Amino acid sequence: EDNWLHGMLSAGVGEREEGHSQASLIIKVSFAVAFAWWVFGLVAVISTRSLAVLASLVDTTIDLLAQGVLLGFNRLAESGAVSAVFPVGAARLEPVGVVISAVLTVLASSAVIFDSVLTLILSIPDGPDMMFTRLAQVMLAVVVVVKLFVWRAAKLEYDRSGNASLEALALDVFSDLLCNAAALLFASLTRLKQAWWMDPVGGVVISCYAIRSWCLTALEQANMLVGKQADPEFVGSVRELATEHNPDAELHSVRAYHFGPKLVVEVELVMDSETPLQVSHDVGVSLQDRVERLPEGERCFVH
Repeated sequence: EDNWLHGMLSAGVGEREEGHSQASLIIKVSFAVAFAWWVFGLVAVISTRSLAVLASLVDTTIDLLAQGVLLGFNRLAESGAVSAVFPVGAARLEPVGVVISAVLTVLASSAVIFDSVLTLILSIPDGPDMMFTRLAQVMLAVVVVVKLFVWRAAKLEYDRSGNASLEALALDVFSDLLCNAAALLFASLTRLKQAWWMDPVGGVVISCYAIRSWCLTALEQANMLVGKQADPEFVGSVRELATEHNPDAELHSVRAYHFGPKLVVEVELVMDSETPLQVSHDVGVSLQDRVERLPEGERCFVH
C-alpha cells in the first residue's frame, strides 16, 4: 500500500531536476485526489450508510494516515532534527509503520465485514434502510475518473523518465482505483431495488481485498525488519565492486541483508600480512564509501 512512498524516500539523488519536479507534482496531485475521495466518501457514508463505500473509506483513511506520518518523519530526518535520537537514521520507521497500519486495517475492516454480514442476515427480504443518492454517486465518480488520469500520468511519466517513485506510485494508484471503483459500483447497484444486497456484499469483498493487500505488504516489510537476505543481483554487484577495488586485496566473503528498507553489507577482505595498517585501513574505508553510495546500501562494514 505504501510502495510509492518507499520509492519516493529511496529515490536516487542524481535524478534530473525536471523529472524530479514532475514526479513531485504527480505525487502531490495523487495525495490530493486520495484526500478528496476520503472527504466525499465520508459524506457518502454519513448520508447513505453505504457499507461498500465505508470499506473503501477505511482503507483510504489508514493509507492517508500512514503516508502523512511517514512523510512528516522523513521531513524531520532530512532536517537533522532526529539525528541525535537516531544516530544511524530512522528508516526502520517505514516497515514498522506499515505493520501497524496493517493491524489497524485488519481490525477496522473486520468490523466492516461483521456489520456487512449482519446487514445481509437481518435485512432479508426487503433490504436495509439506505439509499445511495445521485449526488453521492456523481461525487465519487468524479474522483474515480480523476484518479484514472493520475494513474495514466504517473505511468507515462515513469515510461519517459524511469523514476522509481513514479513506478511505485502508479502501482499504488491502480490498486486504489480498483478499490474505489468497486465501492462505487457496488453502492450504485443498490439503486436497483432488487439488488440491495450488493452493498453489504461489496463491503465484504472490498474489506477482504484491503486486508489481503495490507497483510502482504506487512509481511514483506516484516521480513525486511527481521533481516531478509539481499537479492543475488545486489550481492553480485557488491562482490564485483570489491573484487575490482584494489589489486592487493583478495575478497573473502560478502553478506548483505535488510535492516529496514535498505541493506547492510558486510565485506571481508584478505591482504598480505606485511601490508601497513594505514594502507589496509584506507582500502577498507574507500570500499565502504563506494558500497554505501549504492542506492540500496545503507551501511557497509569492511573487515
